[in-house]
Amino acid sequence: MQFNCKSLYIELLILSIGQKMKFREEVNRMQKVPVTVETERTPDGRIMIRAVKLQNGRRFWIKRVLFYSASPGEYEGLRATVLIGRSEKYIYKTDDGWYVLA
Repeated sequence: MQFNCKSLYIELLILSIGQKMKFREEVNRMQKVPVTVETERTPDGRIMIRAVKLQNGRRFWIKRVLFYSASPGEYEGLRATVLIGRSEKYIYKTDDGWYVLA
């Protein structure tokens, strides 16, 4: 059996493109879900995010805020990348309040 590197590369490329398109479709199906964010203001004026509370009452403690950035693409407002447990999650802040994608 002869190994054809070029055809393997093409197959992997097609799989990769398919996975990216599938991911985009999943993101496009996600909806903004309003959440309550518990914050604390430091003496120097910074706002520290402490917890996220969903509409059903579940609370998730923020272990650490990794960074803030402008929301990319179609999402609006400020995006905070936070650590909940061992998972990185995004929380979005707009003039209307906070939301997550679900």
